[in-house]
Amino acid sequence: MQNKKIGMFGGTFNPFHSGHINCIVEAKRVLGLDSVIVIPAYKNPLKPMIESPTPAQRLHMANLSCKEYDFVCVDDRDIRRKKDSYTILSIKELEKLYSDIYLIMGADLFRFFHDYEGYDDIAKRESSCSFKTWF
Repeated sequence: MQNKKIGMFGGTFNPFHSGHINCIVEAKRVLGLDSVIVIPAYKNPLKPMIESPTPAQRLHMANLSCKEYDFVCVDDRDIRRKKDSYTILSIKELEKLYSDIYLIMGADLFRFFHDYEGYDDIAKRESSCSFKTWF
């Protein structure tokens, strides 16, 4: 397990825009993160499926948008699943790799946080010193 401060930033990213970049850069600065993992969703279960852009196209947009930031890694784990994307699944996978994870969430989604699959599990993790949310 790597002992790094990692930000996890998931979302539909339709489209990936400067607000996402600003959130990533500010989270890194304020929290002193070593890196940020951007995880585009295959499908947000709280939103209707969109036809365009496709998940692969949104992944490509995220890669293009983040390429100049050497501390950002765009991760395709949710898109490879080809199912509804649940934050808790990505958290559980990243916890196997990193000891200090920060969930970065846009304020637009925070108001629906209580509707997330595994919300209680995420909230329970936040009470530990190895997982925190930031928005």
